[in-house]
Amino acid sequence: MMEWFKEFSEYLFPEDSRNLRIEDAFALKHKHIPSRLFKYRSADGYSIKNLRDGTVWLAHPSSFNDPYDCHIFVNSDKAGGTSMPPDFRDMFAKPIYELLEARVAAGERPLKAAREVLSKAMSPEQLAAFDELLAECDRAFGKDLETLKDSYRACSFSARLDSMLMWSHYADQHKGFCIEYMVSDLPPSDYCNRFMYPVIYQDEVFDASTVMKSGEHYNNLRPTQIALVKAADWKYEEEWRLVLDHGFIKEHGAPFRMPTPKAVYLGSLIKEQDATDIKEICAEKGIPVFHVEHDRHRFRMTPRAI
Repeated sequence: MMEWFKEFSEYLFPEDSRNLRIEDAFALKHKHIPSRLFKYRSADGYSIKNLRDGTVWLAHPSSFNDPYDCHIFVNSDKAGGTSMPPDFRDMFAKPIYELLEARVAAGERPLKAAREVLSKAMSPEQLAAFDELLAECDRAFGKDLETLKDSYRACSFSARLDSMLMWSHYADQHKGFCIEYMVSDLPPSDYCNRFMYPVIYQDEVFDASTVMKSGEHYNNLRPTQIALVKAADWKYEEEWRLVLDHGFIKEHGAPFRMPTPKAVYLGSLIKEQDATDIKEICAEKGIPVFHVEHDRHRFRMTPRAI
């Protein structure tokens, strides 16, 4: 993990909102946004329209190519915190409830601790009812997670122009194009800069236990982390991601206006008509165009100005 991102997370994603340092977080991130970010595109009608309109498409997670993208799990014990759920208060006599509270507060696995106490004080029928209540809590968490995932809209960028894999995967087998943006030139207050985050690559699925909480001082920015974690296998992409969440966009997807591109790169196998259409748009906008060529002696691609 990038060392600066740990500090950024401490500023922006503390559990207690009273510890938020929002502007410090975005100022720190601004220092580390790559000077060039690239968007790989197929040369289809939608992509060419986005180029003409100066936009990118913020997509719903269901359209991402990684089934683990925005995938999360919740440890019910962690999510339950160190206190008994209020709904349980009416189920027990006061002495038993207070004993449960004490065990839950002291235990690393609060729900397991509560069940151990109850197994000695309840009939099998009562214990079965308690287990069903816990199962219902798990189902409720699952629904909350799906609602949370449904609130994200994102667009992916890369710090790399030279990835043959990405030219194959995201630019239609080198028949598409790639757009260069200078997001780092924008002020930190600009939405494109402000909501551009690095993707963190790791082996574990994101544990959302501590972001599925509530309370007077709960930091509602914490769930943004869910959209920033991907499997380590994707590390070669060096992805940065424009993320809008909390239902900012109600539609399944929506265009988002970007700064004027710094340059456009045509894939080595782009069709002549697609290249002509893209060059005409770029000429109108004053955007330099390059053609990416394959080195004959090395596995390397080199942009050549047109």
